[in-house]
Amino acid sequence: MNEEQINQDEEYDFPYHYIPSFRADFIHSLSWGWSKNYTSAIEFVLKEVEKELENTSTLFDIGCGDGRLTRELNIEFSELKIMGVDYSSKAIALAKAMNPNMQFLNADITTKEFDLKCDALTLIEVFEHIPLDFCNDFVEALSQMLNRNGVIFLTVPSTNMEVSYKHSQHFTLALLEEYFGKYFHVEDMKYIQRGSFFLKLIYKFTHNSFYILNHKGLNNFLYNLYKKRYFDANENNAERIYVKLRKKEK
Repeated sequence: MNEEQINQDEEYDFPYHYIPSFRADFIHSLSWGWSKNYTSAIEFVLKEVEKELENTSTLFDIGCGDGRLTRELNIEFSELKIMGVDYSSKAIALAKAMNPNMQFLNADITTKEFDLKCDALTLIEVFEHIPLDFCNDFVEALSQMLNRNGVIFLTVPSTNMEVSYKHSQHFTLALLEEYFGKYFHVEDMKYIQRGSFFLKLIYKFTHNSFYILNHKGLNNFLYNLYKKRYFDANENNAERIYVKLRKKEK
């Protein structure tokens, strides 16, 4: 390729041609209201994984979807062997397209054909999507996947949140212990992402039918305010539960 072609090729890291829309109404930008929740959770998970680095050489991101968390894990921990895994071929195709130099696998981890092993795995906003009658088999598969003394970094929605149309259930700590207790013990847990009327006001201030806030200084201020004042929560107001699970010795 010549220099101009190389410059164009380098812009294909993100499919920017898909941002504008004209079929119903003209839209020239995209915005995701859950962004603060999502990125703050990623930052939190990265810090938790860092604490386990001495015992970890391989990590699987289970239910990786489009691969965003897998990407951040690879950037943060380049010394680890990291792979994103998802049963959805569509999700894996997108993850590979967005991250061509990273490892992704389209697989059902509950089948006998899946025999890969790792030291740690992330299960971030995934377990709530598992059908109720399949949860026990799924947890057993996670246990078989992990090496001795392996860990799971898990987040799920709490029962303080109404169950989404995409979810099978939401959780309490007791319910998580019921599902995972046969194979794992809870090594650490934290209630995270406190719900608040003030946060709804912030959302309306930053995302509404008139504008989307793009001021860098204000966005950074509101994001840091959210992390400082509203990320930590308690049992009664948490939107999510974080649990670190350690595989039991046989």
